[in-house]
Amino acid sequence: MVIKFHIRYQIIVWSLVIIALIMAGGFLIISFTYQVQDTSNTIIEENISNIRAAKELEITLHGIRAISLNYIIDKDTTWVESLREKETEFNRVLENAKESANTEEENMLIRQIAALFANYMQNLNGALSSEKQGDTLIANALLVHGSRDLINTIEDKCSALVLSNQNAQSDYERRIRRNNDIIRIAMYWFGLGGLALGLILGWLVARILLNPIYKLVLKVR
Repeated sequence: MVIKFHIRYQIIVWSLVIIALIMAGGFLIISFTYQVQDTSNTIIEENISNIRAAKELEITLHGIRAISLNYIIDKDTTWVESLREKETEFNRVLENAKESANTEEENMLIRQIAALFANYMQNLNGALSSEKQGDTLIANALLVHGSRDLINTIEDKCSALVLSNQNAQSDYERRIRRNNDIIRIAMYWFGLGGLALGLILGWLVARILLNPIYKLVLKVR
């Protein structure tokens, strides 16, 4: 009776140990999988926001250029009001891009865009001031310089920002694929480990069962 109880006790203990190891491994893999999914979703959402902000900057600049050229042609003051509205819109989009920037390269490009746009607005204000003073030639020269050279430079920086975001997206996709590969390999090893632990458990159970029986047989003999 004591031998049977001892055998059962050992079987239960080893079974619980093996089951605990298998459950712990499964829990770790599941936790890692959820963590990877959450991180991937966050990264994708942030990168989409970055690309959207960079493209909005380009679109707003196109509108500013068009309004500037229209003002050069007909000198209608309503275009100036439209420029002020576009200035507010551009600064808002620029602030969104600044908040969603993730890398030092993106932050540097955004600072350059902000500085260039401030230079453009200073150039525009100088043109409007010259226009009020009757210096039409100087005003037109400043407006042409702003709508051509400065905005072209800002657009180049915006395109570089879009390219930087696209490169970051490619990098994120590689990281996601690498994490998926890690999860897949971990699942394979977990399956093999479960099989190995099952074999070990079977061997231990057989050993625990057979050793006392063998000793008992020897004593009987």
